[in-house]
Amino acid sequence: MPGRTESRRPLLRYAINVALWHGAVGMQAVLFSWLVVGVLEAPAALVGLVQMAYAGPALLLLLVGGTVADRVDRRRLLIAAQATVALVVAALAAAVAGGALSLPLLVAYAIAMGSLTAFVIPARDAILSDVAPGDLMRGATALTLAQYGAQALGALAAASAQFVGIGTALGIQAALVAAATLPAWGLPRSRPVEPGTRTRIDLAEVAAGLREVFRSPVLRAPILLMSGVGLFLAGAYATLMPIVVRDHFRGDVAQLALFMTTLQTGVVVGAVLLLLSGGVRRRGAVLAFALGISALPLLLIGSGVDFEVTLAAAAVWGLSVAAFQSAGRAIVQEAAPAASRGRVLSVLTLVMMGGGVLGQPVSGVLAGWLGPLETLFLYGAALLVFVVVVATATRVTRLD
Repeated sequence: MPGRTESRRPLLRYAINVALWHGAVGMQAVLFSWLVVGVLEAPAALVGLVQMAYAGPALLLLLVGGTVADRVDRRRLLIAAQATVALVVAALAAAVAGGALSLPLLVAYAIAMGSLTAFVIPARDAILSDVAPGDLMRGATALTLAQYGAQALGALAAASAQFVGIGTALGIQAALVAAATLPAWGLPRSRPVEPGTRTRIDLAEVAAGLREVFRSPVLRAPILLMSGVGLFLAGAYATLMPIVVRDHFRGDVAQLALFMTTLQTGVVVGAVLLLLSGGVRRRGAVLAFALGISALPLLLIGSGVDFEVTLAAAAVWGLSVAAFQSAGRAIVQEAAPAASRGRVLSVLTLVMMGGGVLGQPVSGVLAGWLGPLETLFLYGAALLVFVVVVATATRVTRLD
């Protein structure tokens, strides 16, 4: 029994690190969006561009981050990147508390956060295989549970900004990120799998993850399908919904936090159901079906329902996220070669964020032109068409 308990400790530390980090991410999703749309009152087109300032640097650096994660001790990389993020958030908190908030400052903050996240995500995702080597579907589902459960609590905590102020709430976010580095010290060290690995990184090596994905149908099909998350869902979540809360519902930061908390709670419930079921077969079919289901809340909210129905749609949205995130992660984790796992996983994140770099500013422009509700409806219809086309053109639904 002691040996079994000891073997579970790295996974527990990993889950705590993920939970603390994503608690801060949940706060960030609400606070950053509200600083843009509620405090600075930016127009719709500008909201998408500011959100792109986060996704753009992450997109450019993700393959580098994945390569670094394969070349150095992932634990140390994770700790260093998260500690730096804590300092960046603390600096923004001080600026907001001191009355120095401006749009250029938020853009600089978004660029710094996106750049650092490009190193956090591949390192953290690659560590999953070290702490949960036996059943990657259950490990990926547990990761989804910890991630979105913490994000739900973080989004709920962000509602406290209405009472304590956004500067103080950002201080809490910085403290959560700093706390995430503590359990990371107990994670296993990692060394490069390839013998004789050099410390210098060249462009050919950075592109190795892309080559690995393109020549493997088992990797190519699900990653192509997951690109729809960035193209359609990222813009709907990060750009359109804050505008809908502000302009359509005439809401405040607490109402935005409630929407995001409901969505992320749906993810938690979905992840728990997946764990209790003991996993799923035909993970490719689950991935395609769940991603298609996530289009329905966009269509419903876009039709102009009231806020209570919008919250119900958010819960369904969350349930679908749990299914397609868990299935997609498990397929890619299992199919990725050990020597290039960090790079392959960075490609998965790359395509989702890459779609977001395009989808977020476009959604802002369309919201200013058509209206946020009409744009949500359009995105829902486009996502449905995208899923049907990709599922028909590839063998993704046959993947187990």
